[in-house]
Amino acid sequence: MNILIINNNETITTSYGFYHSIFIRNYAESLGYGVCMVTNPDLPTFEKALETCNPHVIIFFGTHGGSRSIIGQDHHVILGVDGYDEEIETRIYGSNIHLLQDKIIFSLTCWSGKKLGKELVKAGAKAFIGYEKPFFFISASLTPSWDDKAEPFFRCNVNGLKLMLSGETLENVYKYTKNCLISEATNYLEKDKDVAKYLIYDATGLVIYGNKYIKLSL
Repeated sequence: MNILIINNNETITTSYGFYHSIFIRNYAESLGYGVCMVTNPDLPTFEKALETCNPHVIIFFGTHGGSRSIIGQDHHVILGVDGYDEEIETRIYGSNIHLLQDKIIFSLTCWSGKKLGKELVKAGAKAFIGYEKPFFFISASLTPSWDDKAEPFFRCNVNGLKLMLSGETLENVYKYTKNCLISEATNYLEKDKDVAKYLIYDATGLVIYGNKYIKLSL
């Protein structure tokens, strides 16, 4: 079974997703999954990766996007639904969501759960987990490997994905990730109220669509 990880390292913000996605790749490979990782793809590169990797699961980790789209290299839309995307202020002509038919999608991408996730499932994707609001995190150092404040935001998502790869239902993955963010917020209430506030904010934005009872099995 193959996993396709799409990430981005063009900005400081997206470099955090890039850094933490490596842990996902390493864990998936340790379990025996075939893993394809594509960084900063444009549309042709993304579509080629879908063809050559033939993934069962697609993980967008720390990419930018809007309610109708996920964007790749140089702000190019790589996955989108026809219409005007207010969040990225871009008119999308045509849709390519049919390319993710029968796929399971996890999207750590701002706004992608607002409309795109629903439309993906309508178009035949098996399931979607993602965020319907902006995904915020607090940074202390601007260096992912040394940033203790940012770490819990990403760790909850990484560990949720590890559960999925280990065979937990998507419903349990969703519940774990949301509850992890809330639990971390409780831990930070006394020492850093801003971190706690945004952990709660992210937890309230996490959504799941499609078949919640799917389990991955190698």
